[in-house]
Amino acid sequence: MILYLFCNYSIYYIMKKNLSFFILFILFGLMFVSNKTSAQEAKKYVLFEHFTNTGCGPCASQNPVFRAFYEKNTDRAHHIAFHPWWPSSSDPMYLYNVDENKEITQYYGVSGVPDMYANGRRIGSPINANEGILSSTGNSPLKIIVDQETGEDSISASVSIKSFGELAAGNYIFRVAIVERLIHFNGAPNGEKEFPNVFRRFLTKKDAFTAAPVGEEVVYNYKFAIDKAKWDPSQIYVLAYVVNTKDKKIVNSGSSLDWLVDLVSESSIKGNEDILNFNFSLDNFTSENQDFHLEIEGEYPDGWTYDLVYNNDIIQKLDTAFGIGRTPFKISVNTNGIGGVGYFKVSMISEDSTHILKSGFTAINNVETIVLTNNLPSEGTVDIVKPYIDGLTAAESENFGYLGYETFSKAFDENLLGNMKNVFLSIGWFFPALNDDVTIKLEKFLDHGGNLMLTGQDAGWDILSGNNSANGTAIQKIFMGKYIRAKFIDDGSSASTKFKIEKDDPLYGEINGSAINKIYGSQYLYPDQIEPKDTLGHIFLRYTNNNKPGGYWMQKDNYKVVYMGIGPEQIAVKSVSNAIIKTTKDWFDGLISNVEYDRLMNDIILGKCNPNPADQFTVININNSGNDKMIFELYDLSGKKVYNNVLPGGEEEIKINTSEIKDGIYFYSVTNGKGRITKKIIIQH
Repeated sequence: MILYLFCNYSIYYIMKKNLSFFILFILFGLMFVSNKTSAQEAKKYVLFEHFTNTGCGPCASQNPVFRAFYEKNTDRAHHIAFHPWWPSSSDPMYLYNVDENKEITQYYGVSGVPDMYANGRRIGSPINANEGILSSTGNSPLKIIVDQETGEDSISASVSIKSFGELAAGNYIFRVAIVERLIHFNGAPNGEKEFPNVFRRFLTKKDAFTAAPVGEEVVYNYKFAIDKAKWDPSQIYVLAYVVNTKDKKIVNSGSSLDWLVDLVSESSIKGNEDILNFNFSLDNFTSENQDFHLEIEGEYPDGWTYDLVYNNDIIQKLDTAFGIGRTPFKISVNTNGIGGVGYFKVSMISEDSTHILKSGFTAINNVETIVLTNNLPSEGTVDIVKPYIDGLTAAESENFGYLGYETFSKAFDENLLGNMKNVFLSIGWFFPALNDDVTIKLEKFLDHGGNLMLTGQDAGWDILSGNNSANGTAIQKIFMGKYIRAKFIDDGSSASTKFKIEKDDPLYGEINGSAINKIYGSQYLYPDQIEPKDTLGHIFLRYTNNNKPGGYWMQKDNYKVVYMGIGPEQIAVKSVSNAIIKTTKDWFDGLISNVEYDRLMNDIILGKCNPNPADQFTVININNSGNDKMIFELYDLSGKKVYNNVLPGGEEEIKINTSEIKDGIYFYSVTNGKGRITKKIIIQH
């Protein structure tokens, strides 16, 4: 086995792209062998459940974007398209199986098309499918293998479900679907002519599922007649998946189109160490030897490096055979103490290039500023990340990067974002604008003194308007009201093609206005008219045609917010977009200020804690020049209060016993009823 080393260098935003390490894998295997390895679970596919209709106008433009994305990722995703009964009740794919199309539509509560679910979680528009969803899906305790034989009049299918680990408690069902890979239909009212992965019917009726003991498998056999009048037999395949009906999450899926070699990643995200080790394995379920070469692509801060490791040795030239079954290897990322976010793609390419297995992971180190989006840059969609990256680069920012919703949630749950101070939430013109999980995490972030800039055409409409087609949930509406202090006025007008900046604004007053680009299409310009719901907010941006407000800033307690009804991707003059982002970042970081609030906060000076990290105790200096009673509070990352104390006026320091507080990152704050200051402490025994 030989490793070939190549290096290629180019620039992507502020990050270096490096293509290196080609490795030829010779894999032997007839069956899975449980060698000692870093990844004991099976690879988990993402099942995209797609709701579409031949009468749906937006489907005609969005479905091809998803199809192009999906067809590049069939090694780690499955797709099934259900057809509800609207807008066109004459949709032939709906009419073929009215009852089961209705049943699955009502199961998810779908009320509009196009709509999509990824492993049971709603992502909304099919163009929201992105690399972040694939990379962050994790692994599964189940491996599903589907074998299919097509005869002249019937098809036989065998579904094997191997247990790699224990299933969590839940109510599990097993679905087996007949799917037609591609249907050509020229009579669609919306102009679509090709319909991929169309649901035909279920072979199961929500059958209860019980997993086999770990290391064993259960097998189901099916035989069904070919509907020669309606199907193209050459396009028919079988898709099987296991669902937990408690939360509708899909445990794993498998189809008869799958190739039986998997690239398995132990973890999709790690962070905050100088050396970050990402463990992989290749599982060969075929009966033949398989030859591969491996490619690694990375976008990461300048100064980071990485190595490919096998048997604890850094590989530069390797001439050996891997063992049968599962073959482990490791990619070791060295951040060299440099903060930021790194994104890596791993591809295993078969010798004849007919199969490409892909995986991805994210490395985080002491990141302070995050561009957060539900729409990572992908082909065929508007890039709503790059304008922020450009603006932060112009601001000479350090320790920043971007994350998708899924990766952000995982990083937050794994306490990898403890140094995060600022979030730039780029919603763009994508639906739904938010999800509840991200919303709750943003609330906790603001509670702990974080700062948030939120931008997006129709974000306010989607969350706050109450329109029947909008997606705002109760949690999201509370967030927009309580934390963002937002009031939605109107959906905006296509006549609002320019904006101006209030010249007397203390933060943004020196920035010029700009034209607004119709970047989402000539017919789709709906800059939200928004304003703060109370006097805490200050309007700084107005649309030129009607003087309606479209942006404001606000400071409440210990956090700062900027909200705009358009995104920087829509601002025609790049220097204006950069200036708004730079000014926001400088304000967040305290480099510039609005005088009124700072005068209020001067009454409180909260010093650093010493020692930090703390073991048995820490002492915090406090200067309460106003002689007001103060409240001191200590919170963990989840927002749980672990300590509080009322301090009399004139108090100069507080000593905290940390001996019985668990290791971790915490936030301490003090308020005098007028304002609040928050800082971070690490407790380490």
